[in-house]
Amino acid sequence: MASGGAASTAGDGASGKPLLRALGFCGADDSTDVGTLVALSREYPHVEWGVLFRPDKEGTPRYASPAWVAALAAANDAAGRPCQLAGHLCGERVNEVLRGDASFVRSVAKLGFGRVQVNATAINGVDTTDLRGKAAQLRACMRAVPEVEWIVQRNEETRPLWEALSEDAPDNMSMLFDASCGTGVYNFGDGLPAPHGTIATGYAGGIGPHNVAQTLGGVAAAMGGRHAWIDMESSLRGELEGRDVFSIDRCVLCIRRAAGRFTFAGRRSAAACAPPCCGADGGAGGRRLLPLLASASAGAVVGALLAPAPK
Repeated sequence: MASGGAASTAGDGASGKPLLRALGFCGADDSTDVGTLVALSREYPHVEWGVLFRPDKEGTPRYASPAWVAALAAANDAAGRPCQLAGHLCGERVNEVLRGDASFVRSVAKLGFGRVQVNATAINGVDTTDLRGKAAQLRACMRAVPEVEWIVQRNEETRPLWEALSEDAPDNMSMLFDASCGTGVYNFGDGLPAPHGTIATGYAGGIGPHNVAQTLGGVAAAMGGRHAWIDMESSLRGELEGRDVFSIDRCVLCIRRAAGRFTFAGRRSAAACAPPCCGADGGAGGRRLLPLLASASAGAVVGALLAPAPK
């Protein structure tokens, strides 16, 4: 996916802030109230909810069950689809597309998932033999489902795959710098790598509430006015009554700490991206964000988001 021409200065040129396509929160699962996700998306359209798909782990922490995914899709549909959804393919779901089978991606696209991420690594349960040889089948899947953006993890393990795909990249392909592979390790101590010259770029790995502000500054410096997104997973896990849960509290903390540090540029490629719709404040809107429990109801979230700022 083409990312458009680079600007001469970092960020959006006027403010020096990065142009952000999405603030991605991955790992929403059965511990998460779907109404809460819808409520947050209504207020913060730059948020993207990532759902991990791996058949052998469905219904366990990080991996949503089919019933929960159906409930999320129904709630999103009923609200007019305010949620930006990304399916993160793992295990057999990746093996399928590497064999040229795009049927599962077609099915989640009908549920409102606009992007899918192909996590073609061994730690994600994928057969990584001959990734270069499987690139043609994956490319065919991308072209067979053009309405979906296909994200390919870019790291040393996946190099044979993304290098081969880059030789003839479909317009709906993008790349995610992610050496962490979902393990929560931050690998950008020396600065974020420069984006690909013609393919849309995102960054992940060890990002969370503790460093999201720092990371956004790095995105501005690396992207030079081009659009990007960031994504996080491990830092969003919490514990509730002894259970590993997706923490809405930590998502809200990220939203608060990112507010005012980016300009929302829309979720498409830079060439096709809509004008900023949240203003240069990152969608904060002057509202006060309160700490929320991982089990908070949608009503509690809405109440906190809409509470007037203290004078």
